[in-house]
Amino acid sequence: MTGYFSQYGKMPTDGTVAYRLDVGDFTQEDLDDAAGVIATESCDYIGDDAWIRVDGKTGNWLPVLVFDCSGHQETTDWMKESNILAEIGYYLADQLGIVGETGVTGQLTFDCPHCER
Repeated sequence: MTGYFSQYGKMPTDGTVAYRLDVGDFTQEDLDDAAGVIATESCDYIGDDAWIRVDGKTGNWLPVLVFDCSGHQETTDWMKESNILAEIGYYLADQLGIVGETGVTGQLTFDCPHCER
């Protein structure tokens, strides 16, 4: 899928990761295996692996962990209307140098783009 990425702030990223670890949606090992975290529209993906590329920032696909979802109809509507693929967690956004940027384009897939099938 091609579209836009938005971003989580630092405190929401930290709080959501702590909550999801506490309720067992994923493990610390899952986090350690990922380049960062993303939130998707659908809650069905929480705890799943995904891969993203951010135009102009990453040539290769980055493995990410889905750590949150829209949770509200208004957010779901906004994501759909704005072609928001996912919201990138603060630390990955910082690593990519896109904190605070808007109009960040890229791709998202849930099928490993470099794994043998």
